[in-house]
Amino acid sequence: MHFLLAVFLKYFWFSIILVAVTNAWFVQKRARPLIAKNPLLQLDANRVSITLILMISIPSAMLGIIQLMAGYESPFYIFSDDLSNRYLLSAWIVMAGLRVFILYWLWFTKGLESYIAVTPVRLKKPKILAEIEGVLIIRWMVTAVLVIWFVSVVISFL
Repeated sequence: MHFLLAVFLKYFWFSIILVAVTNAWFVQKRARPLIAKNPLLQLDANRVSITLILMISIPSAMLGIIQLMAGYESPFYIFSDDLSNRYLLSAWIVMAGLRVFILYWLWFTKGLESYIAVTPVRLKKPKILAEIEGVLIIRWMVTAVLVIWFVSVVISFL
């Protein structure tokens, strides 16, 4: 058992690529009833699936390569705050780059609209937010989470 855990931890970031592919598969599966009603939504479903695979797989592969190159036995190396270590600095740059890409995707593409279009789950907004477009609420919420992450990281390194 100890051996399997060690192997899993060593190659954890590469296993996340399977999560990305599975997530994309579920997007396609979840969108099937909507696509049956509107076949043009297949383009949105494909766009969302490809974006999810790339957005998750590329940083995960990079973090996995950094882990292997540095000789770390655990994916938890990313929680170290020794930025004088080039491998840790590289990992933090990868993670920051992912956050920047997410912000770009949220605000400068129609990716979120595509995702919402192929997601059959609909939530009712509270009355206080009734006048605000749902996409804008999601954009600001995700942006707030990413800004809080960035500020907390900067504070942790001070």
